[in-house]
Amino acid sequence: MRPLATPIAALALLLTACTTSESDAQPASESGPQQASESGPRQATACVTGDDLAASLNDPRVTRVEVLDDCARVSVATTLADDEPGLGLLVCEAAGERAYAAAPHVTRVAVLSENGSELAGGTRESDCTAG
Repeated sequence: MRPLATPIAALALLLTACTTSESDAQPASESGPQQASESGPRQATACVTGDDLAASLNDPRVTRVEVLDDCARVSVATTLADDEPGLGLLVCEAAGERAYAAAPHVTRVAVLSENGSELAGGTRESDCTAG
């Protein structure tokens, strides 16, 4: 991935709760702490929040950011149409860079169109692709 000039200072603080975030016009939902399953006692997972990612993206096309599956997956809902995968790819790259830097457990990022179709997606090991 290409480095972005925008600082990711908003993501410097890792929180122990995974949350869902909506744009500033809508209230964020609340959720309790997520637990990671490991051998032995269960321990809390350090996780970036949807609020942090949404704020750092600062993109008016982003309507909601969810951190799912015990912080393994980030889903970014947008106002983009199904025929705008190129713009989805740009959002994916920005979200991936921020999520992977902030939370070691995030392994996948997906960007969704306004209708819920996946416009772009990528993993920690491979760059985002449209589609």
